Amino acid sequence: MSRTPPAAPPVDRDQRRRWTVVHGALLGAARRRAREGVPAAELVVSPEPETGPGPAWDRMREHRPFAPGPAPGMLVTAHYDVAREVLVSDEFGMLPPAAGPLGPLSAPSLVTLDGDAHSHHRRLLTRAFTPRVVAGWREQCVAVVDTLLDALPAAADADGTVDLVDAFARPLPLRLIAEVLGLPAHGSEIPAELPHWGDAATAGLDGGLTWERFVEMEEGVAALRGWLDEQVTAIGAHGGEGLLARLAEGGTTHDDLVVTALFLVGAGYETTMHLLAGSALQLARLPEEAARLRAEPAGWPSAVEELLRMCGPVTRAVRRAKADVEFQGAHVPAGTVVEVLVTAANHDPAAFPDPWTFRPGRERPHLALGRGAHHCLGAALARMEATVALPALVERFPELTPVDEPVHWSPNTLVRGRMRVPVRL
Repeated sequence: MSRTPPAAPPVDRDQRRRWTVVHGALLGAARRRAREGVPAAELVVSPEPETGPGPAWDRMREHRPFAPGPAPGMLVTAHYDVAREVLVSDEFGMLPPAAGPLGPLSAPSLVTLDGDAHSHHRRLLTRAFTPRVVAGWREQCVAVVDTLLDALPAAADADGTVDLVDAFARPLPLRLIAEVLGLPAHGSEIPAELPHWGDAATAGLDGGLTWERFVEMEEGVAALRGWLDEQVTAIGAHGGEGLLARLAEGGTTHDDLVVTALFLVGAGYETTMHLLAGSALQLARLPEEAARLRAEPAGWPSAVEELLRMCGPVTRAVRRAKADVEFQGAHVPAGTVVEVLVTAANHDPAAFPDPWTFRPGRERPHLALGRGAHHCLGAALARMEATVALPALVERFPELTPVDEPVHWSPNTLVRGRMRVPVRL
């Protein structure tokens, strides 16, 4: 006797439309262009090819200042000098806010604002990320790092292997960004699902998501939005500590507080997680450099800058021409979307000789934290976390050794990193 298969759940037409406009069209165009051999499109379809992205970047650099983008109407650059000029230019602006439910790209997210609106909103948030304020977080960061390092040996499996992502690099920035925001409020607890929701918020900043990944992202963002809505309501009723409470006291609306928190979790959690994990792996592969830094700790700030260049997880910055512009000999029509490939620019051999080699003290500044009006809001916080966490890790475990296994990359492409970094302590 045959059984009738269960009916498939109905497709949310509005959700499908959102995916098609923001992600599906780009993904379809990239697949077509990848078959034509366009390097930028190949990296959208397969973000981490077996050869690594280097050969594709080299092919893009054959075009100057821009190479063809992954879709019609898009351009990309892998040149350091071009990338830096685009990032500081007033002739290129941000893309408009995304339609749909509140998310990390909804207005007034910093990455959707330009001009006076951006300056105003950024000024409100900057108060929580000034070097002086961040210095005040250092003691808390040291305490969290010590607690996590104390627990690392117990987290190792029978052969002494521990995953630095889950045991170290993930919890540190998650705890600190929650503290900066003033979460959780009024004695509630951080939900166990927060890392998963944070990953979804980071995916919400991405482009070219598959339908399955898009649905997963929207579900995670909805759950995070629901929790943040409760937290903001509690802060509004009873006050609190941290950035959200200060913004609420200044008159920021409920929805704007939720969007601000969504953006800062999406932009400030997984980025630092991948920076710490990737940097730790790099140092484990370079035991002589790690030993030198243990012997000469004054070299750590320079080493962290080189690790940001080499291991910075933000792969690109997206801009749009505000009007027709002549740029380094190229005509860029109004509305053209330009992708600045940050990781490619940071490995441009014209700017960084022997770019795949760890060499602190390079002449040029990297672009890992951006440039211009939209440079990373949390740059001081990220640097502080790295300069606390990495020295403590290599000092506590001087024989840290990487464990070879197949690489599991995060499904996000804007913020890129390994989901596991197994090491022996």
